[in-house]
Amino acid sequence: GYREATLKAGTFEGAVCPHCGQQGHVACAVYSRHAHIMWIPLFPIYKRMEIWCQQCGEQSQIMNYPGEIQEQMRSFKRAQKPRIWQFLGLILFVVFIGSSIISGQREKANTKKYLEAPALNDVYCFKYDNEYSLMKIAQIQEDSVFFLNNEYYTTKMSDVKKLHRANFYEQGIIYAYSMDELQELYDDKEIRYIWRDLAYSTEKLKIRESDAIEKSDSVIENEDDS
Repeated sequence: GYREATLKAGTFEGAVCPHCGQQGHVACAVYSRHAHIMWIPLFPIYKRMEIWCQQCGEQSQIMNYPGEIQEQMRSFKRAQKPRIWQFLGLILFVVFIGSSIISGQREKANTKKYLEAPALNDVYCFKYDNEYSLMKIAQIQEDSVFFLNNEYYTTKMSDVKKLHRANFYEQGIIYAYSMDELQELYDDKEIRYIWRDLAYSTEKLKIRESDAIEKSDSVIENEDDS
């Protein structure tokens, strides 16, 4: 929707009302209209000015006045700037995008660092075709890294951390990779991220599966599709 904020009101001493002929009673107010969502202002759209006579109460248009008075009115309108709070939605959007970019860059930098110096319980995000899953480091021996495999997959990268649950990792089955193999998987973009000290997820999720489907074939259903 749209709402307005009053920027400033004033009077023009030299202006004569075109309706009642009184001088010095012509007033104006400048308004800034902004778009909003759920009462949160997004950004200003335009400014408008109302002109009226304080004596007779009649409204008038800027063209009803001589050129000199018109210029005074236009200058008055130009001088009024939208309120900072009217940009709140735009500011929040820029902050969100900026923080997302910074966070993504930090995660990428950490991934490279953790790949070169793996540690127990590091969590690797793998991409298989159009699905994402996790593996967790269970053991490190010299140039070899041993993983527990997560039994579930998700089709959304944004949901993959929800799979990080203790009971989602296969117990007793270890997958081994050399450091060179891990580097190769990273270069091929199969390893997307590596997280360290990642807390187990407690977020609610849905698992689309039937009793006949093994967990390794299950896919986490996108919550927006439910």
